[in-house]
Amino acid sequence: MKRLLPLILILSLGAAGLSAQSGAINLTPLEEDFSTVFDSIASGVENSMLLSQTSGNIMGQATLGNRSFYISLLPPLGVTFGTGLLNLPDAESETWRFDVPVPTILEQALGENEDILSFAQKLMAYPNLSMVQFGFKLPADLELHARTMIMPAGLTKVILNAVDPTIGEAVSLQMIGGSVQVRRTLVQDRGFAPGLSIGAVYGFNHFSAGFDLGGLGLEPIDFSGQELVFGGGISTVANAHTFGLDLHVSKQLLFLTPFLKISPRYQVRTIDVTSDLTADVAGEESSFAPGIARNTAASSLVFTTGMEINLFVPVIHLGLVFDLQRPEIDLTDAGNLFAGDFANLDNLKLNRVGLNIGLRLQF
Repeated sequence: MKRLLPLILILSLGAAGLSAQSGAINLTPLEEDFSTVFDSIASGVENSMLLSQTSGNIMGQATLGNRSFYISLLPPLGVTFGTGLLNLPDAESETWRFDVPVPTILEQALGENEDILSFAQKLMAYPNLSMVQFGFKLPADLELHARTMIMPAGLTKVILNAVDPTIGEAVSLQMIGGSVQVRRTLVQDRGFAPGLSIGAVYGFNHFSAGFDLGGLGLEPIDFSGQELVFGGGISTVANAHTFGLDLHVSKQLLFLTPFLKISPRYQVRTIDVTSDLTADVAGEESSFAPGIARNTAASSLVFTTGMEINLFVPVIHLGLVFDLQRPEIDLTDAGNLFAGDFANLDNLKLNRVGLNIGLRLQF
């Protein structure tokens, strides 16, 4: 992880030298090349944003039944897996206009750690730690459910410092989100009949990040024998609004409750990147302020299944989430991933799938 963050920063910074020129080196063609990189990164993030809205949801029962209230005991954990951020054409592709193709630039910047590029092209995990989830009954067979997720900059700074002090000083992250659902019980879980409900959902996610390039101490990049050094800072802000329905069925069997849920979703999102950067080529420094803005929308059909263990008041939740449009699972090379062999991950795919784990108390 501590190697992957600088990699993403190097990619983002390539756009800073869009019009820098020095001597025989003309960096103008990098504008189109790094537009391709930005599109790849944005597509990789957007690929998992919609499924991420379901991340951390630990309510598997279709109805509260004879219980009137529940609350998470520990912060629920959700992880969404998607394709890597760097699904780029290879170095021989005619896509690249600059004399040195972007994949070659990345290999030079990474040096002996260039195999991390293979990992970045294959897999990306998006964790979601919900602070609290709760729900309670309303009149007319209605229920209200809500989740909040807050990761303040101070807390993420502590986490990043634990990963690597250099990254902790140079990177700041903040995440805020949540969802609210009103659902109606259609059939109570009684006798041989499973519980059945339908609900309307709204969710919001906000993500912001700041990067101080000087604090990262990036190595100079060699362009035809001359050094290119970047400095300054980058700010990224992403927001997503999600609307959907949940058709939910579950059946308590002694202390176990298997469940299924079908959830059509529609999401509107924005991604904005601003910067205040410097590019030094052979001792000549220029200032730049590149930025991009993307406004997109997407729809999907999400399938959730799993099992809950009912211990009277405590309930343990284990759930799997799939985007039914394009889920991909191939764990053939998972052993290479855990062994650190990032160069051999051709048969590793976890795309548009997620995992939720949590513990709640029901009263």
